[in-house]
Amino acid sequence: MLTLQKLQGITGKIAFNSQGKRIFYKYHIAQLQINQQRQRHWTTVGAVDNNRTTFYYNFWQKATDKPSSMVLRMVTIEEDPVTIVSNEKLRPGEECILSHPCYKYKKTSSASGARQVERYCCSGFMFDILELLQQDLNFQPDIYFVEDERYGAYNTKTHTWNGMINDILQGKADMTLSMLTINEIRSRVIDYSPALLHSETKIMISVAKSETTFWDFAFFHPFSTNLWIVGVAVVNVMLVIIWSFDRFSPYGHYKHNYGNARLIFNLPACMSYVWGLVFKLQLDNVTPRATSTRFTSVIFAFFTLVLISTYTANLAAYLVKAREDYPISDIRNKQVREFLHFSLTQSLSSFPSFFPT
Repeated sequence: MLTLQKLQGITGKIAFNSQGKRIFYKYHIAQLQINQQRQRHWTTVGAVDNNRTTFYYNFWQKATDKPSSMVLRMVTIEEDPVTIVSNEKLRPGEECILSHPCYKYKKTSSASGARQVERYCCSGFMFDILELLQQDLNFQPDIYFVEDERYGAYNTKTHTWNGMINDILQGKADMTLSMLTINEIRSRVIDYSPALLHSETKIMISVAKSETTFWDFAFFHPFSTNLWIVGVAVVNVMLVIIWSFDRFSPYGHYKHNYGNARLIFNLPACMSYVWGLVFKLQLDNVTPRATSTRFTSVIFAFFTLVLISTYTANLAAYLVKAREDYPISDIRNKQVREFLHFSLTQSLSSFPSFFPT
């Protein structure tokens, strides 16, 4: 088994724990740097020793700007419950308990354009992750809020960024501490950490509930127009078939009886009989006499039973339900296509500015 293997390799002792992860290992973290002579070389900036990561200095800054202590400047934005800001400002000499100090810059009314610094206490989901990073990387965070209170969007007219992305590009901050959405445009100017949460893009629309209106011809709604036409046609076709069977059968009224008695099941009487089967009403006592005609009538009566039951159920459902009109039905809807076309046009319009001509 893998967990039982222990041997001496080129990089040192090779062994595994009960979960199959390697132990007793050490790696060096190197960064590709360019000196003043434009020569590329690798510089060791840290090490990983048994799940313990250590950086020798703040390597993401210039070599001439290496601070004496490990300080990482972070820009964030107020976003409950990810970043929660205390209601009251910290007084001079006060410290945060079970939270992190953070800063807000307020512009003063002076002509010099000086800014006033306000100290608060911050907590939330991102600060819980920050505590774990501090234990692993051993650095001191300097957290402040972005002044324009924006995440970061690209302006195609001025070719500039705003929000937290602009602070990173201007060198005001080393990284952001927020739930910044990953998209293609931002990925071309900044680097993202692995995604913490995954979400879906949804379109929210208002649904107009229309009340059911009762009008004189509401009983036509359970069936469509085509179904009504087919139903009436089938009934009239069956009327002709039943009358013909009884008319030409040797056991029908016309063949079996004589004189005026043979007119007892004529076409009007057959019409009363057939439409009586449809509406389950006995309009007359006249019934077909031939066996073939009676068998056909039984089949037709079963068909009308299914038809009337379906109509009654649909009519009851139509009268009690409140219809909801959805302006967007699926992804092929015209409004959805226009929205997606607009979004893609705005995104693609920013791409050429990132490619050299």
